[in-house]
Amino acid sequence: MAALGLLAAACGTTAGEAEGATATSVEGGTDPATGQLRAAVVVTTGCGAAPPGEGSGVALSPTRILTAAHVVAGSTDVSVRLRGDDPIDRSIGRDAEPEPPTVPARVVAYDTTRDLAVVELMEEADGLTVPTEDIAIDNLATGDAGIILAAGVSGDVPFTVTERTIIEIDEVRGTERVRRDGYLLDAATSPGDSGSGLYDGQGRLVGVLFAVSTDNGRRSWATAGTEVDAFLADQRTQGTFACDPERSRLASAGP
Repeated sequence: MAALGLLAAACGTTAGEAEGATATSVEGGTDPATGQLRAAVVVTTGCGAAPPGEGSGVALSPTRILTAAHVVAGSTDVSVRLRGDDPIDRSIGRDAEPEPPTVPARVVAYDTTRDLAVVELMEEADGLTVPTEDIAIDNLATGDAGIILAAGVSGDVPFTVTERTIIEIDEVRGTERVRRDGYLLDAATSPGDSGSGLYDGQGRLVGVLFAVSTDNGRRSWATAGTEVDAFLADQRTQGTFACDPERSRLASAGP
């Protein structure tokens, strides 16, 4: 069981290669079987004392984006910015392309124990490529390899599963200790990559990145596909959510 201590929420910088990883099924940033969105950036303004932030997301439908809950946990407002084929390299202060406009969004599903959330676009987004069928969600085992698509600023990052494990960690913006199914990865991610989707060699979504070690840039953690599947089916996580400024965190505002 992995008890996470020295880590940073991966809410990137450099893409690296994980030995044995392959990106053949997602070359060019999309899954050819489903037309999966290459990437979306989820942008938030701070709630109360919480700072603004950014993370990554995966398209579930023409209007819904899956991300990590901690990306939106401290938000008053949320918006989504679509990304092109070239990642923005903030590490050297250079933009590959002008940033596209953002589309306002709202949180419609939120789970602080699984660290997963769904945001819904409030306006039509031109150029949004989405799956033509339901997303195929699968799981990985120790030693399996794949690719993290368009992680934050890092771009496409190959990974290998170092360990399939139970993650033990504090609830997002809470004090309760929680456990969930996950992976320890060998992957060159960095803070800024949270919410990126992990894909296997068949282009199936197998997890969502949520953290990177602060003492070893190649150790990253992801929530497993089993948790993603359960989250999307859990009616208790769905509803409307709003900023609670006294607690500087998102809270349920009703079903």
